[in-house]
Amino acid sequence: MPRRVIGHRAGWLVVVVPAVLAALAAPAAAARPIGTAAILKAGVITAHDVPSTWISTPRTLAPDPFPSGAACRTLASAERAARRSPHAVSPQFSDPASGNTTEADNTVYAFASAAGAHRYLAAYEASTASACLQLVLTEAVGASATATVAPLTTQLAGLGDESAGYEGTVQGTNGAGQTVALVADIVAVRVGRAVTVFEFLSANQQIAAGPTIVNTVVKRLPGR
Repeated sequence: MPRRVIGHRAGWLVVVVPAVLAALAAPAAAARPIGTAAILKAGVITAHDVPSTWISTPRTLAPDPFPSGAACRTLASAERAARRSPHAVSPQFSDPASGNTTEADNTVYAFASAAGAHRYLAAYEASTASACLQLVLTEAVGASATATVAPLTTQLAGLGDESAGYEGTVQGTNGAGQTVALVADIVAVRVGRAVTVFEFLSANQQIAAGPTIVNTVVKRLPGR
């Protein structure tokens, strides 16, 4: 039997080599586009993405999350347009050990093209975005606290195809007269034609689980 294999090797090459060369010369088959349902499923935070002790509650999008006025015009317009595209929301996850001051949730949008996704994320990169998000926090806490917002920079390096993020700090006084601080982060990441927007809340410092949650979801998103 070995001799027959060796003896037929030349004939085998005569058949195989032209077939290989023909395959190499043929145009590559077009990659199948990633379905919208796959994007929406991959792009939301799930119970597997957060610590096992956290709890979840259902969540819906606020009808109009941004205040009226010049500072929020760009973000509000982008959000209204984005909601006409398929999108999905995660539950709100919270850590009961923190008194539910540690929270995480996100929303993913599947646009018709990467260009559409870029236009949406560009609203978070606009010069007015920081002022708008500060206005959101100020209206949420009222006169009893102060709010400041600053861009996130180094934490977002290399994240997705492009990204933008901000950290807001709210300082006030609780019922016992103690000074307390809440840190709110918002991170928007584009991967192909998808954009996922994360929102985090934590007492006194940036949420420890935040970077891991973001990286886990972003790596799961289909590229195109």
